[in-house]
Amino acid sequence: MTEETNEQVQPVQEETTVIYASTNAVPFAAMLIPKKWVTIGNVYPMTTIKPDSSFKSPKMDWNTMKWFENDAAQSGINMEDLQQEVKTLKGKDQESNAKMDQLLKLSVQTNQALGQLIIDKKKPSVTTSTEIKGGVK
Repeated sequence: MTEETNEQVQPVQEETTVIYASTNAVPFAAMLIPKKWVTIGNVYPMTTIKPDSSFKSPKMDWNTMKWFENDAAQSGINMEDLQQEVKTLKGKDQESNAKMDQLLKLSVQTNQALGQLIIDKKKPSVTTSTEIKGGVK
């Protein structure tokens, strides 16, 4: 008789990694695959690029290779935030313009004052150099 062994075959434990898929039908899916398959890289519809964790419904833009928010409600909130930011920046722009106008006026005034000083310096003084030295002896 042949000897029977009671050895059970153990499944091979491979290292796995997460890969992401994104299509129009399925905007986002995460899958575990064997790590050796990661070499497929970023080929439609699979990518190794992880989406931003703040996205509620991420979708990959395959032209730019970047994830974007696909949730309409979240996009609306983001639009409101952007509008508020634009208003804030416009206010800061107006403040900056006012300050630049003030600086320009000060610069013009300074240049005029310096120009007048240079003109005054070139004018001959009423006193002669001999008078300054103590007069003629």
